[in-house]
Amino acid sequence: MKILFAGTSSGVPEPYRYHSALLVSDEGFKLLVDCGASTIKALQHCKVDITDINSILITHFHADHVAGIPTLVTAMKIKDRVKNLTIYIHKGMEQKLRDLLDLFYLVEEKVPFRLSIIPFSSEQEIEIAKNVSFVTYVNTHIQNELFPLDTSSSLLLKFNGKIIGYTADVGNRSDLEVFNNTKLDCFIAEQSHIGFDDISEFVSKNKIKNVFLTHYHSDKKDLIDKKIAEQNLTSKVIRVEDFQEITL
Repeated sequence: MKILFAGTSSGVPEPYRYHSALLVSDEGFKLLVDCGASTIKALQHCKVDITDINSILITHFHADHVAGIPTLVTAMKIKDRVKNLTIYIHKGMEQKLRDLLDLFYLVEEKVPFRLSIIPFSSEQEIEIAKNVSFVTYVNTHIQNELFPLDTSSSLLLKFNGKIIGYTADVGNRSDLEVFNNTKLDCFIAEQSHIGFDDISEFVSKNKIKNVFLTHYHSDKKDLIDKKIAEQNLTSKVIRVEDFQEITL
């Protein structure tokens, strides 16, 4: 299994960084998790054939995680994609996604492949391919009374026998509790909305060996690396960069 960190930046735009997107691949199946505004360029840089992406999973409806969907689907259309594409998004936000695609004329009649938007509910296991499934858990990152149906989700991804935990964007350390007592093959954690010490404490408590830190501003690089060294975590915690690929 390979995980490509196509984009690892925070929501703050930087001239040479790319917004959140990670591509999980194994045995011919490719799942893109989140699709920030710059994702198409990041995938092109990494020489990813976008027509081979089977499914997309969106953790929440913030621009640095979803704004790249129209550009990516447009590029797939231009490349004459014929393979079906399925996009998964939390129940209650599927119409928002349809409206976003409609703005760019990406309606079903205008794309040469079947585009399906599938809503999911929290804590419900969703099978998306043979031996590939995910379970999401609503976290506290989004709490907006104006948009009560909007949610932000952390997730457990089960991929051909391996289990990946991904915080996505969280609100506080309590959001990590959904991963307690789960034997993770790797843990992917953001560093924009939660402190390093919260992550390291969780990692030590749950004895996780493979930890990848993402979603951080460049100003925090040195601090994160210093913390990793000071806490003797260099053997298990890695701050990943844009375009970095790891193998499990």
